[in-house]
Amino acid sequence: MNTSSSQATPTVLAVCNHPGGARTLIPVLRVLIERNLVIHVITTYVNLPLFSSLEVFCQAVRSRPRRKDRTRIIRSIQPNVMLFSTSVPDRLDTECLEVSFMATAESEKIKTIAILDHWTCSKDRFLFIGDSDRYVFPDKICVLDRNSVTDMCKIGIPEDRLAITGNPYWDSFKKTKNRLRLMSKEYLRKRLKVESGSRVLLFISQPLSSIDRRVPPYTEFTVLEELLCVLDTTPELADVRLLIKGHPRESTKQLLSILKGTDRSARFIMPSEDVLEVGWISNFVVGMFSTLIVELSLLGIDVVSYQPITNSEEIEFVGEAVQVSRNQVELRDALLKGRTPTPDVDRLTSSSTDRVILEIDKLLALKLDTSH
Repeated sequence: MNTSSSQATPTVLAVCNHPGGARTLIPVLRVLIERNLVIHVITTYVNLPLFSSLEVFCQAVRSRPRRKDRTRIIRSIQPNVMLFSTSVPDRLDTECLEVSFMATAESEKIKTIAILDHWTCSKDRFLFIGDSDRYVFPDKICVLDRNSVTDMCKIGIPEDRLAITGNPYWDSFKKTKNRLRLMSKEYLRKRLKVESGSRVLLFISQPLSSIDRRVPPYTEFTVLEELLCVLDTTPELADVRLLIKGHPRESTKQLLSILKGTDRSARFIMPSEDVLEVGWISNFVVGMFSTLIVELSLLGIDVVSYQPITNSEEIEFVGEAVQVSRNQVELRDALLKGRTPTPDVDRLTSSSTDRVILEIDKLLALKLDTSH
């Protein structure tokens, strides 16, 4: 039963699980707040600091809330529209927050809209894992580009349910790029304690070893081992210094144990350091398929996605501007040759937020019309 009623001021309930999802939603929420809409946020405890600067009602919940708790929250808030980020269900214990609220919103007949911030596992982001697994799709899905539309249509999502908006978080990247261009790289190197004149490779780790579903045939550990092998067996790369950006979910112990087996030292990037600045002053950037890889490429940084896999159909797409290497030979060639990244004009815009707002307005108008 839908308990929401027509309200003078529309109410939007936003739900997000990870910090990446929070960053995607925040630019949209800022606009809605400026328009004096009533905003409620349901999120996990780790995201609370990200929302602290917004004038919103913010409630932290566990990642797998019970159905009766979800129903109680939705009925108490009575939202006109619910806005979601999305999570890949790679860990069965923690990745159900958004899709579980989508399922409850569906039963409560609340209009819903979700934003995809990556191409990976587009369909599985809407998999509600329970006694009987099922897919729960919102009324509108905001996707990154035409590639996303093609992928979603292949799995049976009607195209009229999709909207190409891009990622609202990336709207700020033009300003970030301009800011970095104005900063001296030597100044940044000093501030980041990188020796003047030394060549730097930034390795973007990703906690693949901890996922439960769609496990690739490699992990962050095997990728680091192969990267070190390439560096150690390539004379032209002998002088390269290694910086490592670990993931918040990772323990550095196993990464350090891999380094102990080589003559190469490395420095881990601290949480207080701006990884975009680190990428900007790096000569090489290597990762797998994380969102950070895409974001560094949007700044015009030459990035290599290393996915040691033989079946090209299983390669995770990370944007047109990112070069993918599938074995050590290709990785060595990519590091030695480099390339000029393809401009990602379609995704490096300042209008993704506006496009999402337009879709929310359509749902609000539809919802308010049916409430009378």
